[in-house]
Amino acid sequence: MSESPIPSEITFGRFVIQARKRQVLVDGEPAKLGARAFDLLMALIERRERIVSKNELLDVVWPDVVVEENNLQVQVASLRKLLGLAVIATIPGRGYRFTGTLDYAEAPSHKIALDTPPAAPGNLPQQLSPLIGRDDDLCALVGLIETHPLVTVVGAPGIGKTTLGRAAAHVLRERWSDGAWMVELANITDPAKLPQAVAQALRITLSGAASPQDQLVDVLQSRTLLLVLDNCEHVIEAAGALTESIGAHAPAVRLLATSQELLNVPRERLFKLRPLTVPAADEPACAEHFGALRLFVERARGADPGFALSTTNAAIVAEICRRLDGLPLAIELAAARVRVLGVQGVRERLGERFRMLTGGARTAMRRHQTLQAAIDWSHALLSPEEQTVLRRLGVFVGGFTLELAQEVAGDERIGEWAVLDALCALVDKSLVAADAGEPPRYQLLETMREYALEKLADAGETVDLIERHAGAVYRLLFALQTKEEGTLGGWGTLSKHEFMRRLAPEFDNVRAALDWAIGKPGDVTTAAAQGVAARFDNAAGPEIEVNGATRAAGLVSNAITRGFLRQIGASTVLWVDDRPTNNQLERLGFEAFGISIVPSTSTADALDKLGRQSFDVIISDMGRPPDPRAGYSLLEKLLQSGNKTPFVIYTASPTPDHVLEARRRGALGCTARADELFQLVFHALLRAERTDV
Repeated sequence: MSESPIPSEITFGRFVIQARKRQVLVDGEPAKLGARAFDLLMALIERRERIVSKNELLDVVWPDVVVEENNLQVQVASLRKLLGLAVIATIPGRGYRFTGTLDYAEAPSHKIALDTPPAAPGNLPQQLSPLIGRDDDLCALVGLIETHPLVTVVGAPGIGKTTLGRAAAHVLRERWSDGAWMVELANITDPAKLPQAVAQALRITLSGAASPQDQLVDVLQSRTLLLVLDNCEHVIEAAGALTESIGAHAPAVRLLATSQELLNVPRERLFKLRPLTVPAADEPACAEHFGALRLFVERARGADPGFALSTTNAAIVAEICRRLDGLPLAIELAAARVRVLGVQGVRERLGERFRMLTGGARTAMRRHQTLQAAIDWSHALLSPEEQTVLRRLGVFVGGFTLELAQEVAGDERIGEWAVLDALCALVDKSLVAADAGEPPRYQLLETMREYALEKLADAGETVDLIERHAGAVYRLLFALQTKEEGTLGGWGTLSKHEFMRRLAPEFDNVRAALDWAIGKPGDVTTAAAQGVAARFDNAAGPEIEVNGATRAAGLVSNAITRGFLRQIGASTVLWVDDRPTNNQLERLGFEAFGISIVPSTSTADALDKLGRQSFDVIISDMGRPPDPRAGYSLLEKLLQSGNKTPFVIYTASPTPDHVLEARRRGALGCTARADELFQLVFHALLRAERTDV
């Protein structure tokens, strides 16, 4: 059979092959490709209508030269890295085949046979759309399928499980004599009908007296094929029972399942599908290196052929992909909106992503046409308790621990153990991610978090859960600060560095709690809090700069939530300072959180006020220049009279001896730092409130 001649220029997907110039263009730019790899590519394209043996390729690419077979494997790997794994199929024991769809830019001088080669057995389409950004995943999945009887692709909604599973089956469709078959289970509403659905897809007639599953398995005992069960999560038990029976009685059938959770059957191998790669905020946005960007650009071009990634829009596209968590479905839907909204418009509307990200392909399953529908499908499969826990976890920002989840998501109906069970189920179903740390931390993808917050609002729980979240954050910080009853005003049994290290994972949660606690931008509370944070920044120094979050850390102990200060009730602080205009910002900060400040300008005046009124805390900021010893006289007279009002000395640059002396004399602490002043006062107020209770 004569081979098909090659015109001078051919295109397929993002690639242009210029035969005369011996180069390949990727998105219009020349790609680095060695001479042997180019010869191999041309040989495969010329022989695209058949499988080409390894020996034939060795003879064509290395004529009159004896080389090892691994040289061929190296060149194939080089081409797959450039063009994608699916473009060159490996036919085990037989050779390789070019599977790309060619579009000719220049017609050949004579007719070329373009007849479609005989279809492999099965129900897969002969050609698939290019799989973008998943070359490594496809290669790894194909390897697992070839070596394990059952592989389950598990991942979050919209992450591309179906697309990857179909692509892997397509690559391997000629590996088994009876072909590759894909069964879509999404439309099955009765799990008992699963065997019939599989039989129908495989064109098997069930008519015996035995159960449908037994009949199906009996027929499959004589078949050699790859069976793909797509979307198993809503019929998980039935799918598990069927695959277990096939595995036990039909060993020549290889199984691939896609699901949001494992089938949990013997010999099952997990393939965890992660989001597409996205650049970090400080990384260059290069489509070649990040699958999410490549997919966005490809889909945006489909809607607007003139779209291109440029220096003016690359950072915006990268941000869109990051905020969409690298989820292929979300990225495809967002890219389709670029033609009307532009990339800036898409970015500005990500806060309303579930309204914006609609309009998927009409041929796609209904739940793949909008982002909302994809997640609604998964949400509907949860138990009522799992749904409740999921929406409540939406208040966390940047992750959470099991203990925080139990404190925030639990209530009188859902106890700690029930929250643990629900969290485990959400992780198993790919709706919550768990890291490999010890202890592990958990996180919702941003898209899932937005969905959870919408459900929280629908349930009327938003205000209560935000307060509950802020309270849990405060209690965490209080526990760290006073670990093992450490001295208030110091750092307990923890060094400053260790305190900040342990706190670092929760900075996003701290910021969220503070954003709620200090109110809307522009009010007096915000001004006071920002001033205290700025003062902390100046004092903290670089040694405890963690994740750029010292502003949040400076406010950690200042007043995490109004909710906890409401427990204290109306509190009054006597501020003794012989400079009435001094430290106005700190005083304003206390007042912004509902604490009354009564000024006093001398020891005598303070004693007079103390004789007529009780106070919750006394702050001494006496002396010119400020000197901690100026407050000792007032402190001694208070103790002599039996007055045990908590006493704090606020002064400039106290020495270690000053701090020790102040505590020895009975003060709670001696500090020059605004954040430590606030934490001393608030801890004193909280402890007083607990004692009263």
